[in-house]
Amino acid sequence: MAALSVAGYGIVDTMYFREDDRLVLTPYNFLLYNLSSENLAQHGLHPRWLHLVVNLPMLTWIIFNIVLSLLFGVLHQGGVVPSLLRLHGLINGESSSNGSAIVYWRTYMPPRHLLGIPEHDVVSGRVRVTDLAGAPPDQVENTLVSLISHRKNTTLYIVTPPFAMQALQSPLSACFAVEKHLFPHLDMDHIPESLEVGWPEGLTLGIYVADSDCIEGHAFSIAH
Repeated sequence: MAALSVAGYGIVDTMYFREDDRLVLTPYNFLLYNLSSENLAQHGLHPRWLHLVVNLPMLTWIIFNIVLSLLFGVLHQGGVVPSLLRLHGLINGESSSNGSAIVYWRTYMPPRHLLGIPEHDVVSGRVRVTDLAGAPPDQVENTLVSLISHRKNTTLYIVTPPFAMQALQSPLSACFAVEKHLFPHLDMDHIPESLEVGWPEGLTLGIYVADSDCIEGHAFSIAH
């Protein structure tokens, strides 16, 4: 969203201020203008101590805001929206006779409307989205087994960071294959766990698809 906002401002400024075909980027033009001593002399040159006391802290503030914008506007939970768009394509490509169950775990609540699923598919239960938020692994495992056992021919997806997937019991985690790792994605509440996974997978959100027969085969051991 931050990148889209910057692009939008650039387009508006270009349409309003341009005198030729060049792109108008106001912050960039501001910097170029103020780097010229000839331009500054027209407005009065300031003593160097003023730059140290006023302008340098202001520059630090700008850098601080840019860093936070990238961190919280791009990286933090950055894979949630792309995952919904990806799943939209996957679900539409499936047979209409099959159902789809999508489980989000250790992410922000997914905005379901981005799946673009017809209302009748939601009402009929053909497409079901479950948000497990920060549930413990045993609750996740029981939910996955329940979704498979209650409806046959269901394609089961779990969307979660790789570090969370590693927390599932080994018999069950082996029943999932990676469909896509979406970069970038960072869970600010689990930075150490993400770092343990390593680069670049630790900065991704995984979409995993289940082998239903495998999950059913391990259902008894998981339940006990």
